[in-house]
Amino acid sequence: MSGENLTAEKWASIPDSLKPFYENPPSADVTHLLTDKAELEGYPGIEVITTPGHTPGHVSLYIKDKKTLIAGDALSCIDGKLAGPVPQHTLNMEEALESAAKFLHYDIDTVICYHGGIAAGTIKEQLKAIIAK
Repeated sequence: MSGENLTAEKWASIPDSLKPFYENPPSADVTHLLTDKAELEGYPGIEVITTPGHTPGHVSLYIKDKKTLIAGDALSCIDGKLAGPVPQHTLNMEEALESAAKFLHYDIDTVICYHGGIAAGTIKEQLKAIIAK
């Protein structure tokens, strides 16, 4: 992914300090492929949810016995409430909202977001409001 793959408007919205990551993304050897709804290898009870939108290969994790979603960058949180994907860091907002809609199929009490921390309470209602935007 690089600056050439983004619209001029999206590229302009990215802080200058982050542009080098888009121009020269880090690389790593892939040893395992994660698939949607698969259990995370070696961690029983943790389900992989593919959530593209922020980036093409983004995934979230659902911890079944804790009813906890680790959303990563698929969602953000402000003052303990879900706020949806962060627009300036989401490459495809339409796809990101489709990914967020997948969470409605899970029994979630708590969401851990990379941006903003932890959200709890009326998770399904908060998700429905985000998806409806």
